Amino acid sequence: MDSVIKDILVALIASATTLLGIYLRNLLEKKKVKQTRVTVAVGRDLLVYELLNDLRDKFCFSRVIVMLFHNGSKYYNGEDIQKESAAYETVTPGVPVMARGLLDVPISADNYLLSKLHESGVFRMDSIEDISDEAYRDLIQSYKITGMYSFKLVDKIGWFGFLMCSYNNFLGEKMHPILTDACIANCQLQAKRLSSMLTK
Repeated sequence: MDSVIKDILVALIASATTLLGIYLRNLLEKKKVKQTRVTVAVGRDLLVYELLNDLRDKFCFSRVIVMLFHNGSKYYNGEDIQKESAAYETVTPGVPVMARGLLDVPISADNYLLSKLHESGVFRMDSIEDISDEAYRDLIQSYKITGMYSFKLVDKIGWFGFLMCSYNNFLGEKMHPILTDACIANCQLQAKRLSSMLTK
């Protein structure tokens, strides 16, 4: 009888040890996957910022920002609240960062810009007077934006955000450069590169 109990105990201990080993191996593999995701994200983000900084420097923009769409909560009627958040931003020295204040913004706040992007994929504002919508013009002026160029970010599924490059009057500049069509085409090309970087 003692040998039967002893065999059962040995079998139970062996089974428990095997199960514990499997559990620990799976746990370590999950941690490795999470670390790999972080590593991939950090590497991608370095490339994104390199692209944004190059754009900023090449065209002397005050700010280059990437806004990405995402789901929010729901309205009382059950409809999803579509939102956008600043995912990346680079600014010239002296220009305040605004990305931290642009989180979970309802896309309805950018309706004028988004409707223009929806039409052509590009929104070009060489001057504040180019904005026909008074409410949006006031919003843009509150950020001291004097010129703005925005580009749709799309992937296989569809439109997932936009790239916005702007000139701001924080440093007392009276005028900003007006981008030529060739410059706009170059920015559009960079937006396409950015789209592929941000697609899984």
